[in-house]
Amino acid sequence: MNVHTKVSQDREDSNPYFLEGNRYRVAGQLHEAVLSYQKAIKLDPLHSAAHFNLAGALHLLGMSQEALPHYREALRLKPNDAAVHFSVANVLGDLGNLDEAIEEYREAIRIDPSLVNAYVNLGNALASRGLLDAAIEMYQQAIQIDPEHAGAYFHLGNVFHTKDWVPEAIACWEHTISVNPDHGRAHFNLGSSFYNQGDLEKATYHYREAVRVNPEYADAHHYLADVLSDQGLVEEAIAEYKKAIRADGHHAPARNNLGLVLRLKGQLDAAIAQWEEAIRLQPSYAEAHHNLGAALFITGNAHMGIYELREAIRLQPDHVWAHFNLGVAYNMLGDIESAIANWQEALQLDPTLVGAHFNLGNAFYKRGQPEAAMAKWRETLEQDPDHPWANFNIGGTSRRLHQADVSAGLFERTTRIRSEVASRVFANTGSVPEA
Repeated sequence: MNVHTKVSQDREDSNPYFLEGNRYRVAGQLHEAVLSYQKAIKLDPLHSAAHFNLAGALHLLGMSQEALPHYREALRLKPNDAAVHFSVANVLGDLGNLDEAIEEYREAIRIDPSLVNAYVNLGNALASRGLLDAAIEMYQQAIQIDPEHAGAYFHLGNVFHTKDWVPEAIACWEHTISVNPDHGRAHFNLGSSFYNQGDLEKATYHYREAVRVNPEYADAHHYLADVLSDQGLVEEAIAEYKKAIRADGHHAPARNNLGLVLRLKGQLDAAIAQWEEAIRLQPSYAEAHHNLGAALFITGNAHMGIYELREAIRLQPDHVWAHFNLGVAYNMLGDIESAIANWQEALQLDPTLVGAHFNLGNAFYKRGQPEAAMAKWRETLEQDPDHPWANFNIGGTSRRLHQADVSAGLFERTTRIRSEVASRVFANTGSVPEA
């Protein structure tokens, strides 16, 4: 028997297993398909299609490392097959070998310049490498080949967004959903873009579309809840946060924000439970530590509250509100110096933080430094000219320092801003009211 005859006989013997593997693969029975393709290859090691389809089944099973040798063997047997180069590139990309993947995509395009998905995936690989302009060129070439390719428009929009070309990104994602109204990720990206622009109506619509397309889309439920919460739709927001958590039990941000709306409803114990769970899931989550710390302090657990606030700062030293609230906590415990230090740090991070200026003024006054106190209250007024308590405190302190003209003017201004503030008798109490 000559070599040609033997190969033909091997192919004839292996084909039933190859065809059986195809039937299993179409039926979604991938493990059975793998076994059938392996039998075909055992009988005919040169069966390129069997190697190719075995690799494809293994890839679908998430076994990229095992798939690669079979794709490479298919490529050795059929070096001019664009589809094989394309598939090899996909697996290499999954394995993190982007440079080799890029070369394989380019080879697939060289062999078959009409292979539109190779342009799209090459664009994705280039974008992952930070080569954004080269990625844009690939997506645009894909669109020239197929003007209605939803994936090309979607990924082009992603790169435009990375370059901060937001209007262009939105236009691409809108075109994506005009081609494919059920493109959930495009709806999600549009929702996020409109949310950032303050267009809550459009954001709500697109997030709702994203969860319609994929009811298990945890991030979409989460951000839809945020938008609903911003619109005061608290009950709907709670329902969406819970859907996000059902879809992804490890979604710490959804638990954190659910805690915030539960706190708004006065359900502080339930809110604390959510923040504790968020921290259990993500121990480095500074915002959850901050929220938990503030809540624990409110419930009377001062020392644990301070611990959590300090932990938030350790994890995120530039967390303005953690510094501010830690200052409030220390102030309530009578530790004026620690309060001052934290409010000063908050102002280093955000010089426009009105509450920190005002509270520092109060703290300086308590420390017996009325001039320093008035300086901070004046800075409060620079940020918020209608701040009634700052006006009132300056007026009262000026009066105590016998600065009558200043005092009278500021009391008059306070009366215009908020009459109930001026009705308090500062001279009789001998203390500065705090807000």
